[in-house]
Parts: sequence; structure tokens; C-alpha cells
Amino acid sequence: MKKLASINRRQDIHDELSELNASQIEYKALQSVTMEDFLNWRDKALGITASLHVNSKLEIRKAWLWVFSIQVVYGLRIHEVFAIANAFEPYTTKDKVVIPALSDPDNTVNTLVLRGETLIGTTTKTGYRLARPQVPPKYPDLIERLNIKKPLLPDNQPRQGSAKAIACFYNNRAWKKLKDWNAPTTQTHAFRHLANINGMQAGIPLEIRAQSMGHTPAMNDSVYKKRQSTQTTLDLYNNSNSQAIDFVTALTSVKNLLKACPENKDFAIELLSVIYQKDKGTLAELL
Repeated sequence: MKKLASINRRQDIHDELSELNASQIEYKALQSVTMEDFLNWRDKALGITASLHVNSKLEIRKAWLWVFSIQVVYGLRIHEVFAIANAFEPYTTKDKVVIPALSDPDNTVNTLVLRGETLIGTTTKTGYRLARPQVPPKYPDLIERLNIKKPLLPDNQPRQGSAKAIACFYNNRAWKKLKDWNAPTTQTHAFRHLANINGMQAGIPLEIRAQSMGHTPAMNDSVYKKRQSTQTTLDLYNNSNSQAIDFVTALTSVKNLLKACPENKDFAIELLSVIYQKDKGTLAELL
């Protein structure tokens, strides 16, 4: 504004503007949501626990609820959900590592590959990265419950418009769905921060959570606290995993147990594979 006043040679306006304090003193309140809030709302929005209007367009709801569920499980930014590279097909990295498709029923790790670009050609905030699921111990079946392994993206394309409108397309569409469907929050970032809380409860180290979510440990540690409500604090206190036993110690303990019950070796291999994400063949050799 001061520059405009100078161009028009209005020194009087320029002087008055100089006396104003342009510092932002009011900020948008940060919303938070609990896992229970999300699950209850999802069931209602899909017509599982509430009746839907005949014109509710269930398939559209399923698609957007899958998007929001991905945010809750992986902590992605809303536009990053539309940049998943291995939703339906495996992805081969530059160093020739094959990341299985999320939809692959044999894929139990469920790592996501994020491109640097969304389906509509907009760039993502942090570019290419890998993201891991963050499942809280209170809901060990969360991936199955939210149909995470059945990808279903909304078929939305922006109309011709300004670059800013296109850049904000996914966020604006998501906001409207949250508002129209009476979600417990109108901020998609609340789902992202819920994932962070879930990861904390699961005992996932700060550095791993931060890398998976695409920001620094310092940012991760400070931002989630701003969103932490009384209920999420209680969840952290009451539902968090204690420090997990390390793999080497667990392997030694299992070896000792199998001396008395060698017939349980196959079950032990299966259990260690799920808990520590180790190859079953390698575990068989170690045991």
C-alpha cells in the first residue's frame, strides 16, 4: 500500500500508513480431532451408522473418506494424497528398489511413494519421499477398518482459472466436503496431526515420524503440541506403547523359548516378521 501511495505521490497517505502496525495479532485457531471423532464421523458420512439422503452420492463420499483416512494413517498433506505413485502399481526407485503397490494384498509394510507432482500437475510441498503408516496401538486394525488398501481417489479436475486457484484446488475441495458432511474439523491438517499423535502412541521415533511426514524433527515436535487437545493428551498418556524390545533381544528370547517348543518355529517366524518387518526366509535362518 505504501508503495502504491508513493507511485501516486501521496505522501500524506504514505505517512499515515507508516504509523500503522501491520504485525498479525490474530491467527486462525488450530483445530484438533481425536481418533474416536474421526471414526464416528466417517461411519456417519458413509451411511454406516446414519441414514443418508437418496442423492448423497455414496461413491464420491467413499473416495473422499479414503483421502481423509490416508491423512489419518500416514500424516500426508491433502494435496500429497493425490501424488501417491504406488497406489495401484508397484514403483521402482532410481536405485532399483521396488516398492509394492498399496493395493497388493501381500504387501504388509504399506510404504507409500510420493511423487513431486499431483495428478493435476501442481508440485508438492516437499517433493519426492517415502511415507510409512502410523497406527496407534488402540486401533491395530486401522488399515483394514479404513480400507486403506483399497485406493479410491475422487475424480476431480480444476476448471481453467488462476494459478493460485489451481494450486489451492485440493484444499478447497476438501474443505467443502468437510463442511458439507459435518466433519469434526474443517482443517485437513487436523488429520495430519492426528497421524502424528498416532505415531507417538505407537512408539515411532520422532526422527522417523518427521521424515515420513516431510518436515524437520523440530517442526514435528513443536507443531503437534499446538494441536494437542485435552483428549489427545489423555490418549498419549493412556494408550501409548512402552519402549519396544529391540530385534536382537527379541530374537534371542524367541530362540530360548523354541528350545522347549520347537514345533512353534513357523508361528514364531510369522510373528517376528509382522512385528519387526523382517523377511521370513532370513528369520528362518536366524532361528
